[in-house]
Amino acid sequence: MTSLLLTACSLCCGVLFSLHTIAVEQPDAQCFFAEADGRGGMDLVIIDGRRLDVYPSAQAEKTLSIVLDPESSAVDVADIDGDGLPELIVVARDRLLKYSLDARASREPQVLFSAHSQLSTATPRPYSHVLVVARGGRPLIVLPTTENLELRTSSGEIVESHPIGLDVAHRVSFGQPFSALPVQTPRLGPSGALELHVIQTAAFVPELPEGLAPPDLVGTAQFGGGAAQAALAARKDPPESWPWFRLRPSAPQDDERVFFAYDPDGARETIVRVRRALPTAAGHGRELKLSGPQRYPGLAVPCTTGVPDFNGDGYADLLLWNAVAPVPTVGAVTRAITEGYWAVRLTIHMFDPATGGYSPAPSAVIPLQVPVAWFLADPGAPPVRHLVLDDFNGNERSDLLCAIAPDKLAVWISVPSGIRPDPHQIIQLPGPIQRVELRGDLDGDGRTSLVLSGPKAFYVVRARKGG
Repeated sequence: MTSLLLTACSLCCGVLFSLHTIAVEQPDAQCFFAEADGRGGMDLVIIDGRRLDVYPSAQAEKTLSIVLDPESSAVDVADIDGDGLPELIVVARDRLLKYSLDARASREPQVLFSAHSQLSTATPRPYSHVLVVARGGRPLIVLPTTENLELRTSSGEIVESHPIGLDVAHRVSFGQPFSALPVQTPRLGPSGALELHVIQTAAFVPELPEGLAPPDLVGTAQFGGGAAQAALAARKDPPESWPWFRLRPSAPQDDERVFFAYDPDGARETIVRVRRALPTAAGHGRELKLSGPQRYPGLAVPCTTGVPDFNGDGYADLLLWNAVAPVPTVGAVTRAITEGYWAVRLTIHMFDPATGGYSPAPSAVIPLQVPVAWFLADPGAPPVRHLVLDDFNGNERSDLLCAIAPDKLAVWISVPSGIRPDPHQIIQLPGPIQRVELRGDLDGDGRTSLVLSGPKAFYVVRARKGG
């Protein structure tokens, strides 16, 4: 910990982030990014109870505050009338309301139309929800009903309707030729009776238009305790059923993958196998080849905010953590109680396209001191909290940010050869961090800013221009 602080004190220039705190009244206040002023970029919108506040470019001062209708449930910010200025769209029971976001305009809403939907149910507080989408060059309001997903104009006219719901298979034709025979296996039959087995099943999936379908979460980077448990559970399964991430996150193909699992014999090692596309041969389609297993000391870090590319070569790099597990000896317990922190190492292995694998030796080792409580809280999850991998300085390479204390963040930046082992900036927060709420490029210059939540406050860790 001392070395981290000394390093931070020596960095008197090139600060990446500025910090300001926005206090809220309700402990369940919600925030989201939206273009609220029509000038481009993103603004921070906070729903605090029944009040909605707008902070332009996520700066410290708000410019607009709206008291929402008491029956409000879902809200969205979009340009619904095509005048180039966003409005606030609100579902209040069966009413669709529009509020002007012009600071000079009336705070009273305009009723667009009335329609019952699944969003009409009363909620303890309003929440953000996608209510407006662009279809055919015009904005439409999207409302899920019990049976259909309806797209309506701002006057309430239904333009499109797509079947949804649990019973949709009974209401939608599969087309011809098609036949179905319901068969139920007998629970008890006489001697010699036929035994039936299910050899094939079919399920109906609504075919929604592109852009309206829910995202396919299968195969997305899995992170946190759940992914760590998956890597542990999958270690004796076939490699291509292991947790995985895309080998080239920014490439259009998604079939080149990196599979990983933890050592089946309990060693603190990660087994990695890479599936790559073979060179295209005449008369043959795209072929994939799975590499042999490679072992790396440490456990792969499942990162909730994306797959890292620390040197910007387009290939995903491997991030692992390792530590000496606390043992229940008198000396270890005394030391943990006295110091309160435990040593953890993050190691980075760069992908080598020439060999088709990750470098045997780490390109960088990042030493950390994390609270012992983090290490013991969830044995299946990495003891590194609030980890974010993103481009913070606009150089198109992944940087790394994580908490090094309940109320303190550290930032590591990348260089052409990879990540720097020393922290570039230490950020002291006014209170403990609960979670990372938002991340986004507020100014459109490739620099990622963050919003974190604390006790009745949001901490805006904003990327500085020129930092």
